Amino acid sequence: AAVIHGIPLIGALPEQVQLVRVGRAGGRRTTATRTLPGPADYEVVETEGISISSVAQTLVDLGRRRS
Repeated sequence: AAVIHGIPLIGALPEQVQLVRVGRAGGRRTTATRTLPGPADYEVVETEGISISSVAQTLVDLGRRRS
């Protein structure tokens, strides 16, 4: 979502795409993706025909990942 929203990232792009499944428990990991459970109020928008996290939600997610 950060790349699609045009949010600059520090360093290399992550090797895995992080996916959030709203309202689902448990997670899963493959070589290309990491799927995490998300709360029911997770902010999602449609951009370029796909559902992604909102800019605000993406910034929160990036902050969590970097800390």
